Amino acid sequence: MTKAALPIVVWCLGLALWAGAPAPEALAAEGDWGRAGAQVRQRSQEMRDDAAAVRQDVASDRKRTTMTVVERRARVRTLEKEYDALVKNLQERVRERARMEADLEAEQEGMRALEGTIRQSAKDADKMLSGNPLTALAPERRAVVDGLLENHAFPDMVTIGRLADVFLDEVVLTGGVRLRQGEYGGPDGARRTGEILHAGRFGTFFRAADGEVGVLAAGADGLDLRALPDALPRSARSDVEDFFDGQGGVLPLDVADGAAFRRNASSDGAWDWLRSGGFLVWPILLVGLVGLGLGLVRFITLGSSRAFSESRMREVVERVERGEFTKAREYCAQGRKFPACRVLGRALDHVGLNQEVLENALQEAILQELPRLERFLPSMQILAAIAPLLGLLGTVTGMINTFQVITLFGTGDPRMMSGGISEALITTQLGLAVAIPIMVLHHFLERRVDVVLGDMEQKGTAFTVTLLKAGALAAHGDNVFLRSMEEA
Repeated sequence: MTKAALPIVVWCLGLALWAGAPAPEALAAEGDWGRAGAQVRQRSQEMRDDAAAVRQDVASDRKRTTMTVVERRARVRTLEKEYDALVKNLQERVRERARMEADLEAEQEGMRALEGTIRQSAKDADKMLSGNPLTALAPERRAVVDGLLENHAFPDMVTIGRLADVFLDEVVLTGGVRLRQGEYGGPDGARRTGEILHAGRFGTFFRAADGEVGVLAAGADGLDLRALPDALPRSARSDVEDFFDGQGGVLPLDVADGAAFRRNASSDGAWDWLRSGGFLVWPILLVGLVGLGLGLVRFITLGSSRAFSESRMREVVERVERGEFTKAREYCAQGRKFPACRVLGRALDHVGLNQEVLENALQEAILQELPRLERFLPSMQILAAIAPLLGLLGTVTGMINTFQVITLFGTGDPRMMSGGISEALITTQLGLAVAIPIMVLHHFLERRVDVVLGDMEQKGTAFTVTLLKAGALAAHGDNVFLRSMEEA
């Protein structure tokens, strides 16, 4: 009991005693005041005893309360220490858990990276075996790779070792030449049995029982071999047969994993190539034929129009110097295939006139020869310019068709756009292929005309000088010499 509650307890006890004591009237009625005083003293003593007991109980309760508070405080301090220890331990556990989670994440990341590397290696192996004719030599490798790709669990060491053996086997098989008996698909699709020659992965050939030799290509999975018709050039068949017979020699190989052999087997002929170029191919071909035909005609004509040699020129000059003009004309008439000789023959018709008239006659004769020499050359030049323009027109047409296909069907299937692209590229190629030879031939013929023209001008000038030295030209406006020759 606390100190503040003690007066309240004493007051309550006194009130209780007062309430339990007899009234004064009762005491007077009895006349026994002594006995009342004794009772009061007795009750007072009892109250003092009760008060002492209460004080003792209060002291005991105070002592007990004080001891309980000390114990509880000590307990609280103990519990606080235990709590701090537990919090510290929890923090250490949390940090340890974070470290373990980080280590686990690192280990998992490494495992995921390792698994990704293995999966990628399996994909590389699948790509290596697909379309590879060496897969037919070791078909069990396909099962290893397919099993690894289909199983999503982490691969064990045995599976990893088998995957490594797949690559090692590929290295060994690629570096060897092997001859075996086996089945393959013929050009008609029927299964056949014959000799199969593996030259690494760069060439796989077959020889049937009837002696037919050809090239084999692997299917999509690499296990099925089929013949490629017309993929082996004729010039290489004897070399392949020598290898089958064990004689060695030169063996055709395809380092592009069979792409070259497949191209030979699937290459279209010239007719298919031209048809894929569209309608404008035919005008381009017509321009080419006409241009080459004109060039051939002019080549023959100008080839026969040779330059007048110095020896023939001396023959004409000697006759003129001796005054044998008639023989000189006859000599020039015999050399009609020489343009310069024809020009000199026309100049001899004007002997006896003045120099100005003779030079004009020579110039007129050269101008008369020039159209014959330049005949069809402008037409060839026009045709050489038209051919690439037609090719460009075909390019524009093909691209228009390509964009129309893209508008209708999109770009999902490139094969749908191949027609317009082929038309665009083939017409351009054909136009340039036609224009370039015509331009080269035109340039050659033009240079030939310049040579012949220069020869005519040079010989005409030299002939004028010869006539001046021989005195066969009259003074300006004088034709006396001509009249004297006519009289003679």
